[in-house]
Amino acid sequence: PTNETVKMGDGVSLTLCPVTDRTLTKMTATLAEKNNIKWQPSVSGSGTGTNTPDINLTKAGIPCVDVGLPLKSMHTCVEVLDMSDAEAAAELVRLFVCSNEIAAEFTSKGDAYSD
Repeated sequence: PTNETVKMGDGVSLTLCPVTDRTLTKMTATLAEKNNIKWQPSVSGSGTGTNTPDINLTKAGIPCVDVGLPLKSMHTCVEVLDMSDAEAAAELVRLFVCSNEIAAEFTSKGDAYSD
């Protein structure tokens, strides 16, 4: 159903839910917008379908953002995606990893994430 998924061709998805870090998700959305990368929200009341809760909620936790790739027929031999979404996802991840602003958000917390 369309209310349970994101649309192919409309950009990467950013999951908004209790197990993703709001600040980091907002920073990722801002990074996408500054670089003209299309994105769309994916809202979930419980989780992301990934191991995000284990990473974000264990011990001191590690802030997580969930960047998704819209596709059809996941985990089958006939998965389909829009290449513009794949290229946007790759570019957003590259920008995220290279972002001094996002790196500063992690390091400004001190040693909280080093355990």
